[in-house]
Amino acid sequence: TLPLVIKSYGLDYETLLTKLAYLETSSLCIELNEDHKIGLEILAPFINSKQNLDPRIYELYSHLLVRDKKHDESKKILIQANNLYPHTAYILTSLFNLHKNEKDKTVAEKYLLELFKYYPYDLDVISKALGFYQENDNHLTSANIAYLYGLRTHSKQAFQQALSNFLSQNQLKSLFAFKNLL
Repeated sequence: TLPLVIKSYGLDYETLLTKLAYLETSSLCIELNEDHKIGLEILAPFINSKQNLDPRIYELYSHLLVRDKKHDESKKILIQANNLYPHTAYILTSLFNLHKNEKDKTVAEKYLLELFKYYPYDLDVISKALGFYQENDNHLTSANIAYLYGLRTHSKQAFQQALSNFLSQNQLKSLFAFKNLL
């Protein structure tokens, strides 16, 4: 038997095999653009083993399932990963993207708001939120997020967009109220 310290560092045989499978799948399917079915075959035994895996493995497997047009299975894998590793940015992002692509706006927004709650300074999250609310014609929320994006990036266009949205909604007072909350 291996000492627990080896297992805690992920140097036990099962974890090393899992990491090798992840690296092989990632190299073949993402970097070398091989057929995604190869990656599914490599990772399936590890996913089906019911052991807690690294969240990146769940995300990669889910990505490969989406390429195989198995969206429901992909959702199940991502939800399982989110339950095991709550508030992980790339898992929440994958869930958001999956629901957004399926035009399920309410569930997509739920994951977006969770992302925004735990990663409010991440520019990728702010950009996703800005794009999502612009696509859904939610001008006031879009204006608030554009203002926030402008604060984070010092972008003149973002400030102009925020001002334009506030003016078009006749909510210029909201800009000043939002500014005082920051």
